[in-house]
Amino acid sequence: MVDLLAGELAAMERFQDFLPLTLEPGGEYLVSSLGAPVFDRAGRVTLAVSILGFPGPLTGAEIERIGRELSDATAEVTRQSGGNLPPADGVRPRGGPAPAPAAPAPLDRSVYTRPPVGTRTP
Repeated sequence: MVDLLAGELAAMERFQDFLPLTLEPGGEYLVSSLGAPVFDRAGRVTLAVSILGFPGPLTGAEIERIGRELSDATAEVTRQSGGNLPPADGVRPRGGPAPAPAAPAPLDRSVYTRPPVGTRTP
């Protein structure tokens, strides 16, 4: 039953996955979500951050910009939490060890500060 439902969903155009190579910058796409991974010290995916609820179609250029910003943000979370990004080519030697963990970066608390409730920010 699960295979049947998965096959039906895959056949529906509005549930297609797009890779950056398949997006036309000026084309319009209905996007339900964009996601990017956060990695642990061993370079394994430990969680994912998703953006949901786009108000309407996005252009390919908008999708790439938002995706790049999301990816940059999750790379920063990876760094701030002491994680390691996988190799740029995504390939590790088969059966080889994960890269040595980097020393944890000091936590940048400035990204967590908020003005007191009821104050205005510029």
